[in-house]
Amino acid sequence: MTDDPFLSTTRMRSAVLLVLLVTLIFTDASPCQEWNNNGYYKFEHRHILSDKFDTNSLDAWTDYITNKRLCDRPLQSFFEKDDEDRVKGICNGRGITYRGITYRGIRDNLCISTETFTVYIVQSKRGKCEVYSVEQRERYVVVACDIDGNQCLPVHYQTQTNEPPQGGEICQPPTSESWYSGDKEWLPFR
Repeated sequence: MTDDPFLSTTRMRSAVLLVLLVTLIFTDASPCQEWNNNGYYKFEHRHILSDKFDTNSLDAWTDYITNKRLCDRPLQSFFEKDDEDRVKGICNGRGITYRGITYRGIRDNLCISTETFTVYIVQSKRGKCEVYSVEQRERYVVVACDIDGNQCLPVHYQTQTNEPPQGGEICQPPTSESWYSGDKEWLPFR
């Protein structure tokens, strides 16, 4: 019995693809890699309050999420606009790697803040822009950090906790040895 060269090539390609997939799944990448170009714009729109209003008023919250077209999620979290630079700082030296969970299930790019933030937890009726609950909490927050443009920025709000960070490395952009900046092509792993 002779081996079909086509089947051999197909098997080899399948094996290589399987090895690459397993490598991607089990590789422990660091925060601040270029995976979500423009992710900060979406994060900012969804989580940084761009307007001043009475944050104690359910009607004002309903107006805000309606006007910003944020009615698609029944549970949302927001920061004050004045905290925007501090939120960005989580990815740039004011955060610690958070290994408890992964974002997107492929790699670890989550960072927990080293200081607390005022976070508004807003609940609305599913499918409607009707806010029925707002809680203001002082919490440590967990965000996903990726390179967006030429900065390391939050691109996803994962959760908040009243537990301070425990160990881990400081979240910061990769060192010059771990990326090539000539034409903004970044290596995916350190």
